[in-house]
Amino acid sequence: MKVKDMPQKIRPEFIHYILGKNLSLEHRLYLLIALATILLSAMGSWFNTKLGLPLFASILPLISIVVAGACVFYSYYTQRWRGIAMLVVIFNIFVLMPFLWFTTSGPTGSTICFVVLNGLMIVTIFNGWLRNVTLATTLLLYCCFIVLEMNYPGIVMPYPSREAQYIDLLLGLIGSFIASAGISYMSINSRQQAEAETNRLLRQLETLSLTDSLTGIHNRRFLAASIDEEIRNAYDSGQPLTLCILDIDHFKRVNDTCGHDYGDMVLIKFAQTLIDNLGPDEIFGRYGGEEFLIIFKNCPVDMAVRKLETLRSAFKSIQWKHDGKQLAITISGGVSTYSKGMHNSLLIKNADTNLYRAKDNGRDQIVT
Repeated sequence: MKVKDMPQKIRPEFIHYILGKNLSLEHRLYLLIALATILLSAMGSWFNTKLGLPLFASILPLISIVVAGACVFYSYYTQRWRGIAMLVVIFNIFVLMPFLWFTTSGPTGSTICFVVLNGLMIVTIFNGWLRNVTLATTLLLYCCFIVLEMNYPGIVMPYPSREAQYIDLLLGLIGSFIASAGISYMSINSRQQAEAETNRLLRQLETLSLTDSLTGIHNRRFLAASIDEEIRNAYDSGQPLTLCILDIDHFKRVNDTCGHDYGDMVLIKFAQTLIDNLGPDEIFGRYGGEEFLIIFKNCPVDMAVRKLETLRSAFKSIQWKHDGKQLAITISGGVSTYSKGMHNSLLIKNADTNLYRAKDNGRDQIVT
C-alpha cells in the first residue's frame, strides 16, 4: 500500500511516524538507516542503469528498496522495530554492500563510504556481544574483499569511465555524509534533551522536597535550613533577625467539628494569607500541623510585630461558615529575637515559649 492510497486518518500518523517524533533514539536511527537504504538503493539502481551495466546490477538495489520499505511499514503497523532494524542493517552489510562493492569497482568506488557508515550504524543499533560480533565480522568480510581483489583484479566490475567513477564517489560521499551527520545530530540532540529532562526532574524533585504538599508553601526542612543560614548572616552582618511561630487557635476543634477537609481548607487559606501579607524579605512556611513559622530578615522586633498584627487581623476578618453557622477562627503567635551567639534551637524555643504564653493568655494575640 502506498502512502497516497492510505486512508486520510492514517496518513498523517504514518508521516508522523516517519519523522520520528516522540520515538526513542534507537527507533529514530533505525528509520534513518531504512530511509538511507532506500535512497542509496535507488541511486545505485539508477546509476548502474545509466552506466549501461547488466540488468542484474539494477535488480538487487530494487529488491533492497522493497525490503527496507516493507520493514518500515511492518514496524509502523506492528510497533515492533528492533528485530526488523537488525534485519535491515544485516541486509545492508552482507547483501547490498557486497553487491555494490563488486559492481562498482570495489574499494575505489563509492561503496567504501557506506562501509564506514555501516560501522557507525552497527555501534548505534546493536548492543553487547551482538555489536562486537557484527563489527568484527563486517571488518573481516571487507578486508577479505580487498585481499581477494588484490589477487583477482577481474573479480570486480570496473567503471566504464573515469568521470563515472568520480560522479559515483561524489554521490556516495554526499549520501554517507548526510546519513552520518543525521545519526550524530540525533544522538547529540537526544542526549541534550535527556540531560535537560533530567535537570528539570531534579529541580522539580528538589522543589517538592522543600514544599509542603497541602499548602504549596515551604516546609519544615526548608525552614530549618533557612534559620541556620539567616543566623549566620545575622552573626556576620550584625543585622537584626526576628522569628515567629504562629498557630491556628483551637484547630483540633475545627477538625473534630467540621471535618479534616474543612481543616485543610483553613490551612490553605492561612497559607494564602501569609503570601498576600508578607513581602520578599520574609521567609515563611508550614512548620508542622497547624503551626507556621516566619523569619523576618533585617527586621527589628517592633517592626515584625506590626506586620504580624496586620497578618492576624487579616486572617481574623475572613468569614468562616460551616453548616450555616458563622465560625471565628483566629491565630496566636510567639516571637523571639536573635542575639549574637544564640543557637538556632534557643531561638526557636523562645518563640515557642511565647506562643504558649499567647495561648495561656486567651489566644488571638502575638506575644514577644
